[in-house]
Amino acid sequence: MIASVIVLCLVGCVFAIVTARDITDEEYYNLPPLFHLDRYDACLSQADGLYCLGTFHLTSDEENPTFQLMQEYSSDSNHYNHTQLHRGYCISRRCPQTASEKNTSYRFELCVQKWADTHSLHSQLYHLQYCHTHEDISEANTLQPDTLQLVFAAVVGLILLMNVVGTVYDLMVKDESKKSKALSAWSAASNWRRLLSNRVAADPARAALLPLEGARVVMLVLVIVVHTGFIYYTLYPYSPRAAEQLMQHPLVAVLKSGTAMVQCFVVLTSFLFGYNILLYSKSEAITFKMLPKCIFYRLIRISPVHLLVVWFAGTWWVYSGSGPVWGAVTAESAACRHRLWVHALYAHNLLPADYFCLLPTWFLAMDMQLYLVAVVLTIVLIRLGRDSVRILGVLFLASCLLNAVLIYIFEWKSMLYIMNPQNTHTRFVDVPSFHQFYMSPWGSLPSSILGLLVANIYFEQQNQGFKAIKCKWLVWSYKLSIPMMVGLASLGTYLDHYTSPIVILVYTALERPVFVLVFAIFLLGLFNDLDDVYSAVFSWGGWRSLGRVSLSVLTIHWCVGMMLVAARQHTITFSIPQLLVDAIATVVITYLISVPVTVLVEMPVHRFFAALV
Repeated sequence: MIASVIVLCLVGCVFAIVTARDITDEEYYNLPPLFHLDRYDACLSQADGLYCLGTFHLTSDEENPTFQLMQEYSSDSNHYNHTQLHRGYCISRRCPQTASEKNTSYRFELCVQKWADTHSLHSQLYHLQYCHTHEDISEANTLQPDTLQLVFAAVVGLILLMNVVGTVYDLMVKDESKKSKALSAWSAASNWRRLLSNRVAADPARAALLPLEGARVVMLVLVIVVHTGFIYYTLYPYSPRAAEQLMQHPLVAVLKSGTAMVQCFVVLTSFLFGYNILLYSKSEAITFKMLPKCIFYRLIRISPVHLLVVWFAGTWWVYSGSGPVWGAVTAESAACRHRLWVHALYAHNLLPADYFCLLPTWFLAMDMQLYLVAVVLTIVLIRLGRDSVRILGVLFLASCLLNAVLIYIFEWKSMLYIMNPQNTHTRFVDVPSFHQFYMSPWGSLPSSILGLLVANIYFEQQNQGFKAIKCKWLVWSYKLSIPMMVGLASLGTYLDHYTSPIVILVYTALERPVFVLVFAIFLLGLFNDLDDVYSAVFSWGGWRSLGRVSLSVLTIHWCVGMMLVAARQHTITFSIPQLLVDAIATVVITYLISVPVTVLVEMPVHRFFAALV
């Protein structure tokens, strides 16, 4: 069913035509081109080559019909800001008369103003991404690693050496009882077997959770597809008109509303922790002495891959490509270099968004922050011995109310209302709703509490011998859960045209809680094994191996997507077939890279430190 919905959406995107428009095509194409790139490689192949990329703000001192049309067209939030032009110019060829000017950015301004004069406009440099000379490229091609790059290479070399030593040790020592767990943790052969293992947990309580892997993989692939489209919008499209029209398409509104799906990962994280500690409480006493241990295990589970990928992005990533818009990767790499320590503290989602380092990793920071809340809350509830289900239910409603009040006070909006071409191109840098709500821990707090609530409900069901098949409302709600989630996402096709404050407030406040409530029903039905098509699909053994590399996939796919798209030497052809090709390529390459990262880094480091404690 999921595959059918996706195929229908993609086919609809390919063949549907957006007929609504504010100006005619003739008027639109008489406007100055919004994006332009001169040939980057040809320009800098010359000894005097100078290539600059930047954004310019346009103004006009006189009555200018073209500029008025640009302002009018840009006033619609569904359009790019056409009074800000994005230019990649070969200054040495376009404006050789400025060669005497030593200030490269000023030469860039003079060159663009020369073009603006032909349209009776004034241009002012708004943001300079870079100015590259022939000498800059020659130096870049001469690899001279700095200290941080050399240390990264040394760490990777040490990790590989440990894997070699651990593998040899594991193969030579046959007696399992005599093996050092800390050293054999580095066995690539052992970790490879763990990755491919289809062994079902001996504990029936944990075996019932196997379908989670399938659900997680499907959602993660959808996230990669959406992020590939996001990368398209952050760069330079060949046809901004096509990008604007696609963003207004009803099926894209489904994707905007579907961003609430990210909350499902929060529910899963919270559920797994809550359920496992509840199972543990059946045989061991739960005290606050466990708090440091829980945090430690979480850190050694996530940090090695997370920090290694951020470190790579801040050092060697820039050498993986080049081109006129590769400056986006260079700027992000610089942000990673300066924010590595903030990533280590899992606080990067709380910093000002002057520039992101690996945008999807905001989720890891938010997830870690809410994990701490979930650990403390779970231990408190177990220690109190009260009705956890009722208390968590009240806390879920209270957290929803808290967010509703904050949404009202700060006028935050759902992604449905803020995801437009201009905001996406600037990566939501000046959009408070994205940084203060979408990426915040308080914005996802209801989902985290709901995960604990589902864990407690399912735990009590098992203790009471609950038979889900006898509960008709649960059976039917479960069967309708996926259509309901698709339906909730589809609400965006109707609501994005309603921009009254009350509609935006109500939708933003309810979007996430309602979506995760339906997802919670889906989980309860899935765990209770109602022997239906959902259980059959998500219980397929192949999901387990794919699910085990999910952390690596989440952290790596942004680097891969940027490397595939941003290295192009020209503006991007904005078409659904090309986007799908890039999305599929990103998924395949990401999973291929994630396998060795999981086997050689994530698994051995986690097993090594677990063995030490």
